[in-house]
Amino acid sequence: MDVVFAIVAIVLAILGVIGCVIPIVPGVIISYAGYLCLYFCDGSEIGLTSVIIYGILAVAVTIVDFILPSFFSKKFGGSKAGRRGATLGMIAGMLFSSFGIIAALIGLILFPCAGAIIGEIIHDKSDKKRAFKVGLGTFISFFVGTAIKLTYSIIILIHIFGKIWDMTVPHIIAAYDYVIDWFANLF
Repeated sequence: MDVVFAIVAIVLAILGVIGCVIPIVPGVIISYAGYLCLYFCDGSEIGLTSVIIYGILAVAVTIVDFILPSFFSKKFGGSKAGRRGATLGMIAGMLFSSFGIIAALIGLILFPCAGAIIGEIIHDKSDKKRAFKVGLGTFISFFVGTAIKLTYSIIILIHIFGKIWDMTVPHIIAAYDYVIDWFANLF
């Protein structure tokens, strides 16, 4: 059963990394699920504290990823209308993303940006340059969020590979020693 958990952990960790760059796929949560699979392996030395910390980080990274468009809208000079527009764009993008991967890319990258621009134009029709600047900030937030998610998921992937390495290498060495002793006893 440990082998199955270890294989599932690796597969989930790899899918989690991939999911970080594909919109609407919860890569961070998938990576954490892989980490949990490894936790349940008998030979794993992952402690409960580590599981809790990585779980809290998974939730935090996921929340931050949803907050970033509004945050960057504000950092680039956006008003409340721009932040609300970015948030509504994020929600609309999530709904639009159910139509496939291309729709997800368009929806989750461009809709928050468009929402921020529309919100700013509604707020102040005379300053379209600032509206597009705020939209650019929201657009940048997608890449910042992706980088944060990738960092988390890659750390989980490396941790999983390291723990599996630690679990299997002693067994491989023991098997090697057994085979060498067996051959030595033949002669």
